[in-house]
Amino acid sequence: MKIKNKTKKIRRNKKLLLVLAIILAAIVSIILLNYKPNTKSTDESNTPTITTEQKTEDTATVIKNDTPTDSTNNGSSILNITTTALGQDQKQGPILIRTIVDNVTGGSCTYKLSKGSIIKNYGSEVSFSGTYYSCNYTVPYADLSAGTWTIKISVAQNNKSGTASKDVIVE
Repeated sequence: MKIKNKTKKIRRNKKLLLVLAIILAAIVSIILLNYKPNTKSTDESNTPTITTEQKTEDTATVIKNDTPTDSTNNGSSILNITTTALGQDQKQGPILIRTIVDNVTGGSCTYKLSKGSIIKNYGSEVSFSGTYYSCNYTVPYADLSAGTWTIKISVAQNNKSGTASKDVIVE
């Protein structure tokens, strides 16, 4: 009789644990389904803004223009380039160039790295990154020497173009 009672208790406890696990899983699922991360910054004053060919020491470079066209280049549109990464993750590591480019669906990216009289040129295609278009390139550390390099990123698609420039310290 004692064995039957223990068996009943064990079955009851297993059922109770199963019910509690199902309830907990349902609560976690509801929370995860309703979770929406805050992706919009409420303070846009921290976004550094520069104009074409201007240099900055900030971590992000954004080219913003008040007008959608530039009358000096036959009405072609100016592209906004935002650098999301520009520099080394570690000493003697490669130079990472990561950007987001607005108002394009293709085109070409050029990267001009200069230090004094030394000039290195690289290129890639504008790539689709799922929800945005970008120009990304990794410059091998062996291609550069230590010191301050100016990196100029240019993007072109049909009659649209944009340029961003920044000094980066290579270690």
